[in-house]
Amino acid sequence: RYLISLLEPLYKKVGFADNLNDPHLDQLIRVQAISWMCSLDYKDCVTQVVSLFKRWMEQPADKSIISPNLKSAVYCTAIAEGGEDEWRFLWSQYLESNVASEKSTMMRGLGCSKEIWILSKYMKDSFVAGGDIRKQDIARVFSSVASNEYGQDVAWNYLRNNWKAITEYFGSGIFTLGQLVEYATNKFNSELMMQEIVRFRDANSDNLKSGKRTVDQSIERTKNNIAWMDAHYEDISKWLMNKGFKTL
Repeated sequence: RYLISLLEPLYKKVGFADNLNDPHLDQLIRVQAISWMCSLDYKDCVTQVVSLFKRWMEQPADKSIISPNLKSAVYCTAIAEGGEDEWRFLWSQYLESNVASEKSTMMRGLGCSKEIWILSKYMKDSFVAGGDIRKQDIARVFSSVASNEYGQDVAWNYLRNNWKAITEYFGSGIFTLGQLVEYATNKFNSELMMQEIVRFRDANSDNLKSGKRTVDQSIERTKNNIAWMDAHYEDISKWLMNKGFKTL
């Protein structure tokens, strides 16, 4: 892929092994390189992450196995590459943790699964009153699922099929309702997707509450995304093909 060809030299230069004694800038660059390469399914990155996560599963009491700098990339990649066992393990660690920042990182990682049924269950369980996901953390869970290419439809379908229940659950949670709409639709870039938002708006015109403005903005943003795709997609695809790349 084109992006891998750009990032591979940097990834090889900074290496996978994290060293907290390295200059701060080097640590930041390493985190970004690993996050990008693992998200692009670069074999060496994925292999090392999976191995690291497996070691942690075998020794769950040893919290030093995964460097704090790499936890976000490791959790997400390991969950994406794994199945139910990996997901349940990270979920159990989430339940045991009392560190807010760690729980937040784990919540995002749990949304990286490629298993639709897992994402659907995660989404559904997060909206259970008195459950293991606090109401103020639901937007974080929703965002992690919606930003996942395997979870975008899961998030959008859950939102539009359960809008009434969601608005009742949040009540006056004005900001959160708008966030959910934005997270679910910010990657929409086709006419079909835009029509789905329009139908959602029309079907819930009396119950959009604070989400109305965000829905209108989502429609406008999708129109802009469609226009951008129409204007540039073919040109970029041809350019990549001419450079010997089939995909970005």
